[in-house]
Amino acid sequence: MATTTTPSLKIEFPTLTPKQSEIWNYICDAEPGEVTVIGWGGSFGGGKSSGLVRFAIYLAGMYPGINILITRNTLANLKNPGGTIDQFNAALPGAGALIKDGGIVYRPITDNNPRCQIRLPTWPPGVKSSVYFRGADDDSFYKSMEISVGLVEEADGINESSWKYMISRLRQTLPDGTTPKYLALAVTNPSVSWWNEWFIDNIDEHREALEGAGRIKFFQSKQSDNPFLPANYEAILRATLDDEEIEANVEGSFSSFRGRVYTNFSPETHTVKQEEIQTWRASNTRTIVIHGQRFIIPKFKYAVGGLDFGGAQKNAHLTTGCVSVVTESGRDFVIDTFGDNGVGVHNRQVQWMREMERVLGMQVDWAADGTQAAFITLMTDAGYLIYKNTGGNDSWSVSVEQLRARFMLDDDGYPQTMIMDSQNNRLLMKELQQYRVEMKPGPNGVMRNVPIRKDDDRYDAFRYLHERLAKIQRQINPNKKVRRPNAQQKPSREPLSEFDHFIIQNRERLLREKAAAMAQNARQKYATPA
Repeated sequence: MATTTTPSLKIEFPTLTPKQSEIWNYICDAEPGEVTVIGWGGSFGGGKSSGLVRFAIYLAGMYPGINILITRNTLANLKNPGGTIDQFNAALPGAGALIKDGGIVYRPITDNNPRCQIRLPTWPPGVKSSVYFRGADDDSFYKSMEISVGLVEEADGINESSWKYMISRLRQTLPDGTTPKYLALAVTNPSVSWWNEWFIDNIDEHREALEGAGRIKFFQSKQSDNPFLPANYEAILRATLDDEEIEANVEGSFSSFRGRVYTNFSPETHTVKQEEIQTWRASNTRTIVIHGQRFIIPKFKYAVGGLDFGGAQKNAHLTTGCVSVVTESGRDFVIDTFGDNGVGVHNRQVQWMREMERVLGMQVDWAADGTQAAFITLMTDAGYLIYKNTGGNDSWSVSVEQLRARFMLDDDGYPQTMIMDSQNNRLLMKELQQYRVEMKPGPNGVMRNVPIRKDDDRYDAFRYLHERLAKIQRQINPNKKVRRPNAQQKPSREPLSEFDHFIIQNRERLLREKAAAMAQNARQKYATPA
C-alpha cells in the first residue's frame, strides 16, 4: 500500500482551558515513578471529558511508547456520538490524519480494535504510544496490562474494585528504560459512589495510605471553568433541571444528587454537639459513658432501638443497630449506632445491645425486619424485647413521609429527630444524606420510584426504630395525628410518585432556605429543646 507524506503538516497539540492547565501542571509536578491520583468532579460542562482526552494526547506525545487506558462502564458508552472517542479523534494533532514515512502515524480506532497508536517523527523506529479504550464491565482486560496512565470517564458508573485494579496496573517501564509519571484520573458529576469516599469524604485517609508512593488531590469542576460553553448553557439547565439537579450539576454540589429522598436533612441542622448540650440546664441532661467516652445527653422518658441483620461473610451486608432516647415531648435523640459484618457479628450485635441497655439503665424497645424471623427469635431467646416490623411499599412510603416530618424544624428551631455527634453516628448521617430512589418499572410495567438498596444498612435500622416510635406515640396519644410535611398531601400507595417528589422538593427548598437561619438564631440563645 502506498504511503502519503505531508512534510508541511504543522503538528499542534490541543490547547487547554485555565482549569485544565491547572490540573496539567499538577500532573507535571510529580516525580518519575510517583503515582498521581486525581478526582475531578462537579457540574456539567466544566471541561472534564475534553480535559481527559487532551491529557491522554499530551502524555502520548511526551512519552514515546507509553500505554494509556481510557475506560468507562461500557465500551459502547465510550463510543456515544460526541462522546469520549469522538472528542479524542477531534483533538488529535493534524485532525486525525494518517501520515507515514517519518511523519505522524495514527492507527485509527475501529469497532474491532478500540485502540489508537501514535508516533511522532523523531522517535526511534517501531516505537509507538498506544491509547486503549475499554469498558470496565470486563476488567479481565486489565489482568496482564502494564500501563502508565489510567483515565476514567463517568467514574461513578464503575465499581471501586475496577478502579483499584486499574491503579495496580500502573507499572510500565518505557521502551527507553525510563519510568514515567504514573497517573490515575477519575472524572464524574455529583452522585453517590466510591468516588465521593476517595476524593470528598476520606481523602485524608487515602493521602496517608499513598504516602511514599504517590499523592492524591480533588479538583472542583464548575461551568465557569469552560470558556467554550454556549452563553445560555447555564440558563437552559436551570430551566429544565429540578432543584437537586441544579445544585449538583450546575453549582457542582456533592451533597445533592438526583433521587435524594431526605432533602430536608443536613448534619448542620440535625446534629447535637457536646459543646452545645453542655450549655443546657443540668436538670434537662444526664451523663452516660459509651465505648469509654463520656456523653451528656438529654433527660429521657424511654428508649427505642432498630435492628437489621446481615450475613456472617466479610463482604455481606452490614448487621446494624440504632438507639434513640425519647424525651417527655416525644422528641428523639439518636445516641449510638452499630454496624459490622463478618464471623461472629451477631454476637457482637448482642453485646452492643446489652451495652446500650446498661448505659441507659432501662430496657430498650427494639424493632427489627419482620422477614428475618430466625434472627428475631435468636434475639428474643437472648432476653430482648423485639417487635417485628412489617414491610411493603405502603409502609416504606409512609415511613419516608414520617421521617421527613420529623426532620422539619419546630417553632423552637429544633427538629423532632436529632442525632448526637459521634464517629458512629456520622456514618448514619452519611447514609441519610445519600439515601435515594430511582425510576424502575413496577409489576404492571408502570415506571415508579423505588429505593436503591445500597449503603443503607444503618438507615434501615434507623427506619425500623422510627416506625416503632410512631406506633408507641400513637398508643400514648391516640387522638394526636402524625404531623406530615404537607397536610394536604395524602400518603401515596407507591413510593414517592414524580408529582409527590416535585411538590415536596419545592416546599422543602423554601424550608432549607429558612432552616440555617432559624437554627442559628435559636441555638445562639442555647435554648433547651423540649
